[in-house]
Amino acid sequence: MLRQARAYAPRNWWPTLDRLDAMAHRHAVDARVFGSLAWQSLTGLDYVTTHSDLDVLFEFRSETDVDRFVADVAAIEIEAPMRLDGELMRADGAAVNWREYHGDASELLVKSIERVVLLGRHQFISGAIVS
Repeated sequence: MLRQARAYAPRNWWPTLDRLDAMAHRHAVDARVFGSLAWQSLTGLDYVTTHSDLDVLFEFRSETDVDRFVADVAAIEIEAPMRLDGELMRADGAAVNWREYHGDASELLVKSIERVVLLGRHQFISGAIVS
């Protein structure tokens, strides 16, 4: 969770983490860190550097307006001291990079535990089976 990882993040990251956490609650999204901040919060060792990205997994629900959510993530990144990287994940575990979703591509690279496929944006959001 973002809130728990905040204590292990550099102080200049705190406002961005707070904004992401509040925005995730507003959009009915569960947000969890992975990558260097997750390792730092799990081990207490130094993994985050001045060049580190903030890696976030955004698990959305059926009621989430994903387009609006991703636009809000992009708006937060403009003022963030780090690059925001991460994935949008459906309830079934299929995920796509938030930047790719935010772009204008007609097809998205969707990853699941079993495979990687190209799906249309609507197919991804509507829960099309990754086959």
